[in-house]
Amino acid sequence: MSTQSAHPFHLLVKPVGSKCNLDCHYCYYLRKEERYEPGATMQMSEEMLETYVKQYIAAQPKHIKFVDFSWQGGEPALRGLDFYVKAVELQKQYARPGMTITNTFQSNGTLINERWAKFFKENNFLIGLSIDGDELNHNNGRPDVKGNESYSRVLRGLELLKKYDVTFNTLTVVHNDNAHLGKQTYLKLKELGSSVIQFQPCVEHPLDRRGEKDWSLTPHQWATS
Repeated sequence: MSTQSAHPFHLLVKPVGSKCNLDCHYCYYLRKEERYEPGATMQMSEEMLETYVKQYIAAQPKHIKFVDFSWQGGEPALRGLDFYVKAVELQKQYARPGMTITNTFQSNGTLINERWAKFFKENNFLIGLSIDGDELNHNNGRPDVKGNESYSRVLRGLELLKKYDVTFNTLTVVHNDNAHLGKQTYLKLKELGSSVIQFQPCVEHPLDRRGEKDWSLTPHQWATS
């Protein structure tokens, strides 16, 4: 049974934990897999999904009319489209009268196809697309799990979002290899159709680093990028 909060609150949920189909060199979160038991699926079950949706809505203050669900990862699309179809159905079932439910979905875009894009549009999802500017910049830090480039697949997903008029923004990681490409990156993202652009500084903790290279920005690089 949920306890109702005195104040509005917002949660992020990771339905596949740290699982991802990319192997970004600077990604600290992939190492979170080490904290799971061997063989763990790291997948939220549909039973847990219903519990989460029901309690997240019920715990919001009585006067709250807007509730946002934020889906992240890893790569949340790995949980499969049917999972999110179910999530929307449950949101409608448990929403209080007069309440508006919204969804945000942070993705690398590589798994977005026609069905995903159509679903996002029909259900008014806001998509955060992770893309590091142009092809060379992006592929330098964001290969897939087999070491192959991912940029072409991200662009395919981006074009489908635009085709179905899905609202999206872009998220770009700024690290010590691309900090000097600020203007170039911004212009490329504008060219691709991004009107809301987020830049996230890379600051690696030594215990989360996945290789010998430290991708962290210096304070000077962040100030001048």
